[in-house]
Amino acid sequence: MSTVTVTGIIDGDSIRVDNCMNVRVANVNVPSSGPTAKLAIQYIVRYWLGEKVVLKNDPNQGDKVVHGDEHVKQVIRVRDGVSLGVELLQYGQKLLF
Repeated sequence: MSTVTVTGIIDGDSIRVDNCMNVRVANVNVPSSGPTAKLAIQYIVRYWLGEKVVLKNDPNQGDKVVHGDEHVKQVIRVRDGVSLGVELLQYGQKLLF
């Protein structure tokens, strides 16, 4: 499985990897604006920006694309196996499919 690097933050539940692909974190929805969105963005900047991650298709969504160019993926940090989607649940809500 290939790894990519988190190179940017789009919003509280979307990131950019390798400066070329937008990724919507699977199974979580963080508000687009307001204090919760700001906290989620700060969390991603502090703990995920620059990190190597593995992107996996979500079993419930396949290789879905939303908002025109955001690939819905599970995002797993290489160094410790932590899921960004699980971590973001403190700032948003779980999406049920």
